[in-house]
Amino acid sequence: MTARQGIIRARTYLALSVAVAAAGWGAAAALATGVLLVLAGRATGAELPASLSPLPVLAGVLFAGFVVFRAWPGRSLQRVALWVEEHEPALAFALVTASDPSVQPSASLERAAAFNLRVLRRPLSRMLLGAGAAVALTAAAAWALTGPGGTRDMLAGRALESSSAGAGESIDPLKGIRAAIAPPEYARIRATTIDEPSTITALRGSRITVTGRGSDVEAFLGDGAIRVSTGRRWGV
Repeated sequence: MTARQGIIRARTYLALSVAVAAAGWGAAAALATGVLLVLAGRATGAELPASLSPLPVLAGVLFAGFVVFRAWPGRSLQRVALWVEEHEPALAFALVTASDPSVQPSASLERAAAFNLRVLRRPLSRMLLGAGAAVALTAAAAWALTGPGGTRDMLAGRALESSSAGAGESIDPLKGIRAAIAPPEYARIRATTIDEPSTITALRGSRITVTGRGSDVEAFLGDGAIRVSTGRRWGV
């Protein structure tokens, strides 16, 4: 295997490791942010604004991007070669020289730039183990606070649905009611969302969806029962 081939293979391993680590740290950041929102909701005893719901996902995406920015040296072979030399100083810039397309390859340069891909094992393992530990710790905290369903909600951008109830607590289906109003197309008005509505005013032909926490809910319109979709939130 030539020095150039070794650099290309190292770049592949590095790219895969950075992608996995970024995904792990992003999930950990999302879970940590969700845990903070749950704790804030329970500490204040108040309904947190619905606008905060996407915050865990946003935090996860931003942190994943930060990890890629810090860990990924770039696509160029010279940058990857320099990254390898940072972890194998004995190469003494021979690998960087061999990666330069303007340098004429030679047997002596190939011998000087030869390296074993096992030098990548320690830095890449450290990168992946750090991300795995972060996911494990934040997932354990989220699970302890909200149970498996709440943990999934955090990763899906629905952390506020778990902010007022733990894994084994009962949920008041009348608390945290949210109404989404979608006006008819002719009105050319954006859809709106109202938390804890006492009354709902809408144009004729609007589509109104009312949701709340919990399940096992029955709803009536006048004297007639209407179908209720259930899950972690009920909706009509």
